[in-house]
This record gives sequence, C-alpha cells and structure tokens, in this order.
Amino acid sequence: MGNDSLSKKITSGLIWSYLERVCAQGVSALVTIILARLLVPDDYAVVSVVTIFITICDSLVVGGFSDTLIQKKNADSRDFSTLFWFVIVVGIVIYGLVFAGAPLVEKFFNTGLVCETLRVMGIRIPINAVKSIQSAYISREMKYKYFFLATSIGTVISAVVGIAMAYLGFGVWALVAQYLTNSIIDTIIVSLTCGWKPEFVFDVERLKIMYKFGWKMQVSTILSAVYGQAESFCIGKKYSSVNLAYYDKGKQFPQLIMNNIQSSIGKVMLPAFAKVNEEKERMKSLAKRSVRTSSYVMFPLLIGLIACADEFVRVVLTEKWMPAVPFLRILSIYYMFDPIMSLDKQIVIATGDSKKYLTMELQKKSIGITLIIATLIIFDSVISIACVCVVNMLIGLFIQSAPLKKIINYPIKEQLKDLVPTLLLTGAMVVPVVLIKVLVDCNSIVKLIIEVLSGIFVYVLLSVLTKNPEFKTLMQFAKSLLGKVKH
Repeated sequence: MGNDSLSKKITSGLIWSYLERVCAQGVSALVTIILARLLVPDDYAVVSVVTIFITICDSLVVGGFSDTLIQKKNADSRDFSTLFWFVIVVGIVIYGLVFAGAPLVEKFFNTGLVCETLRVMGIRIPINAVKSIQSAYISREMKYKYFFLATSIGTVISAVVGIAMAYLGFGVWALVAQYLTNSIIDTIIVSLTCGWKPEFVFDVERLKIMYKFGWKMQVSTILSAVYGQAESFCIGKKYSSVNLAYYDKGKQFPQLIMNNIQSSIGKVMLPAFAKVNEEKERMKSLAKRSVRTSSYVMFPLLIGLIACADEFVRVVLTEKWMPAVPFLRILSIYYMFDPIMSLDKQIVIATGDSKKYLTMELQKKSIGITLIIATLIIFDSVISIACVCVVNMLIGLFIQSAPLKKIINYPIKEQLKDLVPTLLLTGAMVVPVVLIKVLVDCNSIVKLIIEVLSGIFVYVLLSVLTKNPEFKTLMQFAKSLLGKVKH
C-alpha cells in the first residue's frame, strides 16, 4: 500500500475511531456520574466481583483470534467464518460453566446477589464472541465509521435504560441492564453494517494454521486478563467487595481517559503496522508519531486528575465516594505508561511473532503475581496493592520495550526521550493548579472549575509558544474532524 493511501486510511481511521471513543466514553462518563450519585457503593460491589469473572471468560473465548485475522496476510471469508463458528461454540460452553459455577462464586466472596448477577451478565460472553470476529473484519478493512455508528446507538440506548432503572430503584440491576443492553445493541449493529456475513463453512485445516499464531495470543490475553483482575480478586476476597468498589471507581476515570485516547490510536495503528511490517523505517516513524501524540493528550489529563482528585470526586461523585481518591491518584500514574506499553504490543503482534509476545507476557505476569503476593504478606493494605501495580508496570515497560530495539531500532531510551517535551509542558501546567488548590479557599465546585481552566490555559499557551509539533498535528486533526462531521 502506498504512503499516501495508508496515510489517508490512518487519518480517516483516527477520526472515526476518535469520534467513536468520544461518543462512547463521553456518554459513559455522564452515565457513570449519574449512576454513582443514584446508587450506593454496595450496588457497585456486586458488579465489581462479577466483572472479575466476565473479563477472564471473555479472554478465554475471544483471546487473540481477532488479532490473528487482522495480522494474517490475505485472510478471506473462509478464515473469518471458521473462527466465527469456533468462538461461538467456545462462548456457549464457557457461559454454561459460568452459569453452573455462579453459586460457588457467591459463596466464595460472601456477597449477596452475585449468583443471579453473574448468570445474567454472563450472557455477554457468547454475544461478545459474535462481535469479536465482525469487529476484526472492520478493523482489517479500516472502516471505523461502522464502530462509530454501533457505539453511538448502543451507548445512548443503554444509558437511558440504566439511568431509568436506577431512578426507579432497581439498584444493581440498573448496572446489569446498562451493561447488557450496550453489548447486545452494539453487536447487532456491527453485524448489520460491517459488510461481511458468516458462511456455513468450517475449515479445520485453516483453523489449525490460524491457531498456531492465535493460541499464543490467546494465552497472552488470558494472562493479561487474569493478572488484570488479580488485584481485584485479592481485594474482594481478603478485604471486602465494598473496598473493591472504591478501587474500581478510582480506576474508572483514569481508564476512561486511556480508552478515549490510547484505544482510538491503538485500534487504528495495529492494522497500519501490519500493512508495513516489512518496512522498518515506516514502522518506526508511525511508532514515534503514536507515542508522542497519545502522551501529549493523556499526560495533562491524567496528571491534572491527580492534582484535582479531591475536588473532582467530591463534586462529581459526591462525598460517599471520597475513599476512592487515593486509588484514583495512584492508578492515574499507572495509565500514564500505556502509550508505550500499547505500542510495544501492537508492533510485536504486527510482525507476527506471537511467541515473543507470549514470552514477554509470561515474564511480566510472573513478576506481577509474585509482587502482589509479597505485598499482601508484607504490607496488607488495599493501597499497597494499587502501588505494586504501578511498580510492575514500570518493570513490564522495560521487558516489553526490549524487542522494539531489534525490530525497528526504537529502544526504550529513545521512547522515553520522546515523552520529555510533554512531561515538561505538563509539569509547568500543574504548577498553577497546585497553587490554586493550596491557596484558594472557596466552594469545591468553583475551585475545580478554576483549577481546570487554569491548567488548560497554561498547557495550550505553552504549546503555542514552544511551537509544539503535536499541538499542530492535533489542530490539523481537529480541522479534518470538523470537515468529516460536516460531510
């Protein structure tokens, strides 16, 4: 594919992907705030426990098979159809096991309503199996406007359902309804619009070929899911499901920022890397562009969230959620490193070396689990678990960055160097925010507004004065975005 053609597809993909994320995460943020004010931490405690198992089961079903289809050269309808029927069967079997095991989960965590909630929310598992293959087709063809359509409709309808049920007093079932409605509608619309329909074929030989790459990606995905839920599992079991609800709420907003920015870029860059995986200089150029742009947007948002955490939680979520503030601050630091971590993953997958990726995941997760166990024994606190996640992210950063030096000559030293200009800008931005926080004595709402506006003003002003290249890129992107919306 030519440079101009790929560049156009990347730009168009970023626009539609960003529109999708803004719509989904914007509405989700609003719904999160409304539901957090209508419901109590005990309602979220049930869903937090159930989410541990749904997340792991999703990884068992889908694994890295969608990445297999995106990465594979000349993948055709027969490949897509074969994996489509395979993941559906696996999804149904996994859901059957979840349904049967739900009472044991409730007994283990000693939290009411977990059994019924797990059985209902578990319906998402086979539904997500269907969506994963059709989403892979859209990503491979880089037709991201279909994601935007599906996400927009699904998010808005599920938001209305969730808020209405919470207002009517359905408690935890409002969260369940919002969760399931979104998955069902999203899947239906993607199925109708993606441009591909499954054929009634199942090619065992093709499945074997794809599975040679896919099983390593699946194991890697399962490891990530298990490790990602390990701290939640420990908190929910050793401490309480309410503590887990505070932890998850502290994670939710930094994760929202990460999903908005990094997921939009990552979704587009993986197929882009796959298309130029034999052109190392182009891959490095795309990689540097991805790291600089995503960090330029994410760093001020996450560091600003750390600085304004008290006022943010008090104003947005109300006083009952104040125990979530320490987790919000710590986990904001955790997500700051995601641009590099995601980049490393995308490039290794794009080159087709699933064995190397699996090896890295095994190293990272082994260290991570060991650190969590040691932390529970030595420190025995929920805060210490959040801190060890940041430590393990830093260790994983060096492990996962190592292959990039060999693949595209982009070592960790150069990656971190690309972050320095943004870190300096963000450091300057946060100074007036902290001064306002310490010196200004006024209503929390007013203080939060002043802090946010001062941070934005300083960051934009310094970007203009220093002629920051990422700022110029984003301004051009905004113009393209407006043009796309008008048409």
